[in-house]
Amino acid sequence: MREKKIRFQNKMAGSRFALTITSLPCLVVWIVAGLATTSGGWNMESVQANPLSIHANPLLVTLPCVALATYIMAELNNANTLIRIYSRMVSCAFLVMMTMATFQYTSIGSAVVALCMAMFYRLAFSCYQDGHSMGRVYYASLCLSIASLFFVQVLFFLPLLWLLLSTKLYTLTFKSFCASLIGLITPYWFWTGYSFYKGQTDVLVNHFAALGTFEQLCDFSILSLPQMVTGGFIVLCACIGTIHYLGTRHMDSIRTQMLYEFFCICDYAAILFLVLQPQHYAPLLGIIIVNTAPLIAHFIALTRTRWTNYITIGLLLLTVAITVFNLWNPSLNF
Repeated sequence: MREKKIRFQNKMAGSRFALTITSLPCLVVWIVAGLATTSGGWNMESVQANPLSIHANPLLVTLPCVALATYIMAELNNANTLIRIYSRMVSCAFLVMMTMATFQYTSIGSAVVALCMAMFYRLAFSCYQDGHSMGRVYYASLCLSIASLFFVQVLFFLPLLWLLLSTKLYTLTFKSFCASLIGLITPYWFWTGYSFYKGQTDVLVNHFAALGTFEQLCDFSILSLPQMVTGGFIVLCACIGTIHYLGTRHMDSIRTQMLYEFFCICDYAAILFLVLQPQHYAPLLGIIIVNTAPLIAHFIALTRTRWTNYITIGLLLLTVAITVFNLWNPSLNF
């Protein structure tokens, strides 16, 4: 039987140094973005007074969040064998897409939401077919609740996530459902006590009132060109990864199929949410990237044809081009 040719995409996907090599240029981009922000648009008085303050430099929060989320994505792949060969593509794809969206660097909330979603998946997937995993379900729900402190609309995903926990992970029992509710309540329990102590209960009320606030449907005029280009590219990666997965899922284990179906459903739910309410672009993009990274990584790591190699190279070149475009676009508002 003729052995298939090892192409560039396969060498890249199978390299043990892929994440290290990917991290270096990504770190350079973050540094360049940090220099650009301190030379233009931020509070220069705060920068001069204390260059290490979070108020002066949000990258001190967003960069560690993205770095930790990248590590968690790597652990998510390792623990669940998302790709049936050795590959770091899941974490690499996540890091590259988060780096590409340079306009997100100053959004602490978006970085925290992406980190919390990655942690949710890491904890929830470890509960597969385990009806006695109340503790991990609690902590997974706690991560969602923390994300909702920064982006309360995350709570709209709860019914879908509970359904998927029941139908894809087979882990949602009455006890684990109660554990999930307790995990969701825990951060708000402390926040409510603090709000009453400070006499700021209106802040908590306004936080939940945002759940009933909706803007004009599909109003893309509020998005900048870099946001539209970046979002369109990530959705393209999601479509490519989904089409490939649907055509090759029979080669994966039943467990892996369930996990990827979880990713697909959540990914397109977040994309639909973004299309309907573009004003939530920043946090939703992070959620979409967390779900898209395993899909496009599956495509890059497990295809070997000449055309998929060309597609991979094309996606890589587009990623570089979009990153440069976002970094130097005069409409950037760091």
